Amino acid sequence: MKRTWLVTTCQSTGKQAPVVRRKGLHRGAPVWGVAEVGDRLEMSVTEDIQMYKIDPSRKDLVEEFRANPVGHHSADLQQMLNVVRADPFPGKYVLLCVKPHQEWILGRLSGIRGDPVEVLDDQVFTRAEDAEWEVFKRRWKTLTGEDLD
Repeated sequence: MKRTWLVTTCQSTGKQAPVVRRKGLHRGAPVWGVAEVGDRLEMSVTEDIQMYKIDPSRKDLVEEFRANPVGHHSADLQQMLNVVRADPFPGKYVLLCVKPHQEWILGRLSGIRGDPVEVLDDQVFTRAEDAEWEVFKRRWKTLTGEDLD
């Protein structure tokens, strides 16, 4: 079985090191860090870097998020959310807080750091859970091409 490793490049030395799972959990998610001298790795770094891709057939993860959009998630859901939330695609939907802990609206990022957020004030959410679900649905549509009910 061939294993691939996600690698990171040190800015000062230019050397690459694999990103590895550290022992323990932080807020329910695995802790990841850069491999250091003395770390035991099962395989060496390969040139093939395999990133986690969203599997549109995993509707069980969608239902898990819908039931609990804020809080601890299963490892599979957390892995998917890391991709959904971290992917820097242009037009990414975000939440904007209008009144702290009371009202949220949607915004869209341009994909260019420093550009203003496009405010979409056609919907006002009074529950954080509803706002999070709406953002999730829109990002899902962008990344998979599928609509969620």
